Amino acid sequence: MLTGEVDAALVANRTEIADWYEKNVESGALLDLGTVYNDQSDYRILASPALQAKAPEVADFLSRVKIPDAVVAEAAGRITTGRIGVSPAVSSQIFFKQQEAVWTPWVDQQTATFVRDAIARGENSLNRKCIKVPGAIGMVCSDT
Repeated sequence: MLTGEVDAALVANRTEIADWYEKNVESGALLDLGTVYNDQSDYRILASPALQAKAPEVADFLSRVKIPDAVVAEAAGRITTGRIGVSPAVSSQIFFKQQEAVWTPWVDQQTATFVRDAIARGENSLNRKCIKVPGAIGMVCSDT
């Protein structure tokens, strides 16, 4: 981030990197955009000032994202491995379907409507295309 190659990152506990954090935030080398968790969390979203200049809407979005701890725990607890496991992507889809009250304040009304409509149409399959192949059992799916 300090070299301008990365604009934003979720950084480890700020108390664990206190000297580095304070030096860079106080000097203006990095922006502290807040935390996705409760306001007292030490896990911070840091960004280069270039992000604010290049994409102020992204910096604004990142500063508004707040997820209640219970919602994070529920989504994380849903993720499992193996053949019948739930991937992080699927857990995220469930989040958008079930936690509208949490995510809609982060986006404008047009974006919220777009997401709601896509969910209602079932267009939330992570850009996978599935086709019926003659002679095959079921569908064949591939990422696009």
